[in-house]
Amino acid sequence: MTLMSQEWMNRLRHLGHRSRFEGDLDDEIRFHIETRAAELEASGLARSDARAQARREFGPIARAGEDSRAAWHFHWLEDLTADIRYALRAFRRSPTFTLTAVLSLALGIGANSAIFTALDAVLWRPLPVADPNRLVDFSISRGKLPAETDLPAPFAQQLRESNIFDGLTIETADGLSFSYDGRAERILGEIVSPNFFTLFGVEPILGQNFTPDVGNGHWVAEAVLSYNFWKRRFGGDPTVIGRTIRLNAYPFTIVGVSPPSFFGFVRGTDYELRIPILPQGQEIAQVSVISGKPQHWLNSVARLKPGVTILQAEAAADAQLQEFLRTTTIQRFQKAGLAPLASLARGKREF
Repeated sequence: MTLMSQEWMNRLRHLGHRSRFEGDLDDEIRFHIETRAAELEASGLARSDARAQARREFGPIARAGEDSRAAWHFHWLEDLTADIRYALRAFRRSPTFTLTAVLSLALGIGANSAIFTALDAVLWRPLPVADPNRLVDFSISRGKLPAETDLPAPFAQQLRESNIFDGLTIETADGLSFSYDGRAERILGEIVSPNFFTLFGVEPILGQNFTPDVGNGHWVAEAVLSYNFWKRRFGGDPTVIGRTIRLNAYPFTIVGVSPPSFFGFVRGTDYELRIPILPQGQEIAQVSVISGKPQHWLNSVARLKPGVTILQAEAAADAQLQEFLRTTTIQRFQKAGLAPLASLARGKREF
């Protein structure tokens, strides 16, 4: 057994037989003093003088006892025990104050944990999509006004057709009245372009993303449920594909369920479902938010082409914006004071 192990064993034995050790320590101190006093008395000192001299040479008895006990004690354990006893006595004297303090600490610790979890999801985790470092969003300066982060719908379409990027998707969101099986509730839905899921490289865990008809520009009333909404509203039923739901009383068919890790490209959000936006110029009265009105502002995200830098893409996109502003006949965009456009890398930007 090593010296360190022997020391710990001695300390544990002291902890279990403390009263016996204390008695042995007192006997040992008394033995040393009396032995020294006997030696001094044998050398010719009177008995009282010999005992006084032995005590002076030995030093303070209390300090000697403390020094000896230090070799055997777990001071941190004894301090903790004393603190617990004090806390219990304080609790008995003032239980209301103690309970309030404990609850305050619990709430503070819980709040800090929740904040860290939220920051972890919102700031530090990468976007749950394929190759997020090549994704960019846009910001248009407006003189002294705050920058505009949405794009005019016709310009987003122009930018998509310009071949500057590997792909560009648009989205907007709004509250929708959802009803199914005789039960209605208010949800938050995301309205997206047909290439939304393919641009992000997201594969559904059930069913499919929008059907090829939607991808080819032929609008169909389809819905892709989020994983959490599918679990909450449909109990994770795998036979949900093909069922009809109503959004603002308009019938939509469920075609797929998104994977649990996917929340879109806006951190901290989890839309209940996604439906395709109508082609420009088409409208549905019941669900006006999906209408392809050219006056709309739409959030847009694009994917850089391989080998193209963000500065190169930004310069080309800004040239397209200036062309759009020169040719547009929509007054709300003419008077918006838009100039110039900047691209911000999604994968490199923490927001």
